[in-house]
Amino acid sequence: SVTLALKLRVMAVRRFASRLVRRRAVLSTQAQEQAVSQESKLVHPRELQFLLKEFVDLDAVLSLPKFSHLDVETAHELIRAGHALAEDVFAPATPVGARNKPVLHATGDVTHPEAVVAAQRAYAANGYLSMTLGEEWGGLGLPLCLSGLVGIPFSCANTALMSYHGLTAGVLKLLLAHGTEAQQQEWIPRLGS
Repeated sequence: SVTLALKLRVMAVRRFASRLVRRRAVLSTQAQEQAVSQESKLVHPRELQFLLKEFVDLDAVLSLPKFSHLDVETAHELIRAGHALAEDVFAPATPVGARNKPVLHATGDVTHPEAVVAAQRAYAANGYLSMTLGEEWGGLGLPLCLSGLVGIPFSCANTALMSYHGLTAGVLKLLLAHGTEAQQQEWIPRLGS
């Protein structure tokens, strides 16, 4: 069922977050201090809490029937996992992408540095490209305000990469609103993954 697919995806995101937490546990004390300071450079958790509770009123949004498949704890878990991925994968790709521009080949193919490609793949593999897509399209069915909050650490870590994902999200919305059924069937699954 669609709800089972959502639960499995959330479980995968939680496993990913757990792996990152274990990875951080083996860092030296100095590296841990650096990671904490880097975390506050992306987005301080207090700021996200303010946005969740005071600005957006996530409880009220998730009480709407359309979002009955979500709960506040799952939302917080998605934000924590996104923040960890932004720190550990997106932020390190920023200087690599800044020093090594994409290469356009005569065939029309474009080659990016491996760190940039790895960050894009991790973002897609963890379901962030399809956050707002309905469950019928394999998405999480998140409200737009929650997907925006999940995306803040990514944008802070690597604005350039998020421009790619922002364009993809725009194309997905355009297809959902105005695409023919054939266009939707062909492109939404491909763009959402």
